Amino acid sequence: MSRLTSSKLSDSSRPVLPSSIAATVVQQLNERSYCDFCCKPLTTAFELNCNHCYCGECILAISQQESVDIPADLLREAAEQAYQGKNVQITSQNLSAMSMTQQANQLPEISCPLCLRQLATLTAVNPQKRASSRLCQECNQNERTLRCSSCSCELCDECDKKIHGFSTMKMHQRTPIANAGNVTGQLIQMPCSAQCHKIVVSAALLKGETNSYGVSHPLYVEATSCNVSAEYFCMDDRQLICKFCKSSEFYKNKKIITIQDAVEQKVRELREETDKCRQLTGELRQLMFKYQECDRLDENLYEIAVAELRTTRDVILSLVQQKFDKMETELETTLNRRTEINKTAQTSLSSVVEKMMNSVSSAEKHMLARQPVVFLQEFQNLYLQIKANLKNVLVDLETRPEPRRSAFPRPERIDDVKRVLETIQLNETQVIVEAVGLNVRQCVCCKDCGNVVVNGAGNLRQVARKQKGCLFGLLLESVEPDSISLDTVKGQPGSRHVICRKCGRELGRWSQPDAPDKKFTPGYIFISQNVVK
Repeated sequence: MSRLTSSKLSDSSRPVLPSSIAATVVQQLNERSYCDFCCKPLTTAFELNCNHCYCGECILAISQQESVDIPADLLREAAEQAYQGKNVQITSQNLSAMSMTQQANQLPEISCPLCLRQLATLTAVNPQKRASSRLCQECNQNERTLRCSSCSCELCDECDKKIHGFSTMKMHQRTPIANAGNVTGQLIQMPCSAQCHKIVVSAALLKGETNSYGVSHPLYVEATSCNVSAEYFCMDDRQLICKFCKSSEFYKNKKIITIQDAVEQKVRELREETDKCRQLTGELRQLMFKYQECDRLDENLYEIAVAELRTTRDVILSLVQQKFDKMETELETTLNRRTEINKTAQTSLSSVVEKMMNSVSSAEKHMLARQPVVFLQEFQNLYLQIKANLKNVLVDLETRPEPRRSAFPRPERIDDVKRVLETIQLNETQVIVEAVGLNVRQCVCCKDCGNVVVNGAGNLRQVARKQKGCLFGLLLESVEPDSISLDTVKGQPGSRHVICRKCGRELGRWSQPDAPDKKFTPGYIFISQNVVK
């Protein structure tokens, strides 16, 4: 996936909304009734530990992507119980089939698409109760029943009577929560916002052109002009206008389109920005997965290093008991330091992704759920929010370094270690590593095609002698990843085939880090001497 640059995001051709519309606050949408991923209304709802909520279809898609088997029947049964008022938690104990890693951890390995946090449980909830669980913004006690577009707030009936009981606020347009700006509600009629509206309507009244609107005298202009609904949108002035203003001299040479056409155009513009956001967050997600994979590899390398360290310690335990304990502590300190660095980077990435995807989800919900005229008023603020988040993500992608794996020191030749131990101090771990020859660089190539299999593997350790030649072992991290293919199907986990990617020749065997049979040392690749040079 190619990264987006700042030049791709700049679009100076798009005019800025005038202050009359740009100053309008984006009205609150009841986003709790929509899926945070597909942005569709929730028919079944499953909340995660991070408080993000997804529909059943999205949960199945996420679980399949993460290779976690969550039966659809289990989700369906949990959703039915949620409608009956019983919130059901789904954990790994409820799953019919789990991977080996899941059985070891006893938790489903699923990450939230919005914040990338690891999920331990899914909770089936009633989507209707979840959508209605909102309190009045004034008293914070009763449930919201009305939304005032003038005040940009949602109130209960009691607070609405108190606030809008004054004569100066009685004319505020208030709509029931179920119908305010949502697709399922009644159409909202917005008045004409053209500055010349009163002049145009006055002229039309004097000419008697408004009989179809029930207006027959100029004295009623002040009382009736606000009731003339906007039917068109001026692309030049970014204003909602009525049919009178459209046919006036003020808008004669300006681009006028219907509200529906304007909505479609603005949806396309906003969709372009949200698509860019999804592409960028996809890159962030891949970087996050690299950090997680780096963590897992560090854990495996740490276990291998500690295992070798303990084996060596058993041979010379009487001489260096305290020294090997300290070396093990140093290995653990190295792992903890690497883990802390990676966790800090992952937390930062999670925050960036969550902020970006929350704004994307919110924008797309407004695109799908808002009435046309409300969407046009909210467009600029949504657009500016997306642009600002995009710039922040670009800066983060350009400045954030790639994750790097740690090099855990390991003793190789016990005889050399014994000799070195007589002359070194207990805290000189690096001297041991250099003394056993780990810093010697060496390349290993396939005999048939010359493909470089190992670049800088150090001294290979002879582990067996067979008819076809000696087998030499090296860590998985030492092998060039694009030069060989590790078979994960044939053979046992402790003895699988290693294939040259260039010519297809079998080079040796390898052992998975979690191999139960342990035919070869876990986490190692074993190359036959007769097939390499």
